[in-house]
Amino acid sequence: MELIELPLSFRVDRNTRTVRTNARGVLEIDDFMAHVHALVEEKVFAYSQLIDAREAHLKITARDVRKLVDRIKMLRKIHGTARTAFVTRYPAAFGMMRMYETLSEESDPGFAVFREIGEAEEWILS
Repeated sequence: MELIELPLSFRVDRNTRTVRTNARGVLEIDDFMAHVHALVEEKVFAYSQLIDAREAHLKITARDVRKLVDRIKMLRKIHGTARTAFVTRYPAAFGMMRMYETLSEESDPGFAVFREIGEAEEWILS
């Protein structure tokens, strides 16, 4: 049997109401949408989330970012807000996630993008 590794996998700590997501490989908009759906299915969408995407490359467009903003906006109305820290070392990914942060500042105010994992972890826990 072959183990297939998904681009986004996560662990849930229900005691601290946090989700730690690891991202690797090339991420497309469908990967983000599937991840969001999985969080909703697990009933952890309103938990704080740390997305470690230091080993991932984003293959998304500005249109994809707007699509994600719309989906998250709808889900935040239903499930509530939470802090989400997105960590990347790649300038293009940082720029796309900053675009998301700017476009969603009213509907997803707890989102922030970071270059350093320690800074993101500190922010999530504060």
